[in-house]
Amino acid sequence: MKIERTPWGWKVLAPAKVNLSLCLKGRREDGYHELETVMLALRFYDELQLELADDSVLELTVSGAENVPNDDRNLVVRALQALRAAMGCSRGARVRLTKRIPSQAGLGGGSSDAAAALVAGNRLWSLGLSPAQLSTIAATLGSDVAFFLPVDPRYGARAAVCTGRGERVAPFPPGRSLPIVVVKPAVGLPTSAVYANYSAANNVQFVPTPAKSAEIAQVLCRGLLNSLGALMRNDLQGPALALCPELAEVKAGFDRLPVVAHQLSGSGSAYFAVCRSLLQAQQVAKLARKRRWGESWAMLSC
Repeated sequence: MKIERTPWGWKVLAPAKVNLSLCLKGRREDGYHELETVMLALRFYDELQLELADDSVLELTVSGAENVPNDDRNLVVRALQALRAAMGCSRGARVRLTKRIPSQAGLGGGSSDAAAALVAGNRLWSLGLSPAQLSTIAATLGSDVAFFLPVDPRYGARAAVCTGRGERVAPFPPGRSLPIVVVKPAVGLPTSAVYANYSAANNVQFVPTPAKSAEIAQVLCRGLLNSLGALMRNDLQGPALALCPELAEVKAGFDRLPVVAHQLSGSGSAYFAVCRSLLQAQQVAKLARKRRWGESWAMLSC
């Protein structure tokens, strides 16, 4: 996340993420799945601009994407409402959200936008909430929101092992930025549908294999990318591919390319590969567009 003051308020760049691993550990009493995941933020951003309103109105204008709500169905509005409720604040804000991160992709765009709204709203309204207090509010909004908060300024290159529903965040500093290519088929995948398909495929006797989050973190810290392929895993990839046949073509295409590793991000439908260089990522993105796998982008991790 990048935040800066502007003449009218605050501007925030809200990054996307990919999951280098996503391991499900069973159903919790609250209905959510217990999980362990390694998330990596990307230099691929939505942009929020916030300015004070004269009254208590919360006004959201969205550009860059169709069918993105501008009311309390949007996590940006819900984040600002939660912030005001926590502090008994009635001040207003006008927000302009420019979407670049696709929806229903498993890239965390909505969660990142919510985190950006919490950070910017905290500053816009001079509330003085600590990172820990913002994290508590973030956990009420969604499983991934806390990951995007700048909890520790030492970790500019943002990566973390996240547990619980995803709200418990243990950041670590990667040794280098990773070249990433992301492909998003035209079809989106609702998270609830993918989890439902996962649950239907696994009965109560299902025993998950151990997560390798510590090994992935060590590989990233040491920059030993060739080891990633044997460690990366996403338990939602099978259920997602069953719902979205287009993903099978993308996966088969990556199987034939000399990338470091590849898999689904989150619950999809975005699919990504770790490449050996940014040039290779750019070449793969161009190939993906040529083969009509979907939209594609080449980038570095944060």
